[in-house]
Amino acid sequence: MREVPHGIAVVVERFKERPDKDLIDIDVDIYCERKSHKGMIIGKGGQMLKKIASAARMDIEELLGVKVNLQCWVKVPRGLARQRIAAELAGVRQAVMMLHIVGAGHAPPAAYPL
Repeated sequence: MREVPHGIAVVVERFKERPDKDLIDIDVDIYCERKSHKGMIIGKGGQMLKKIASAARMDIEELLGVKVNLQCWVKVPRGLARQRIAAELAGVRQAVMMLHIVGAGHAPPAAYPL
């Protein structure tokens, strides 16, 4: 499988358990920085996206121990949507940084109260 281009963000838009089945529906948006990256993710005839989604679905099913219906959409955000994604990713990066600091046994800096 080819490498996924940099500048990719995956946002879970819906995560819902079905009450009548042992199944979880998950909808994700895959955001690309560039339109050319969108084509790389989708691939010829959608084959690359199918491989990515299938591998992700299998990993999620193994992690959760339940069947998963995974729906993926590839988008190139513009304007306010692009700013929203950037802001959300900045928050995720800050949270990951805090996990590394606290996980290493260090007290969190005063600028980042937990």
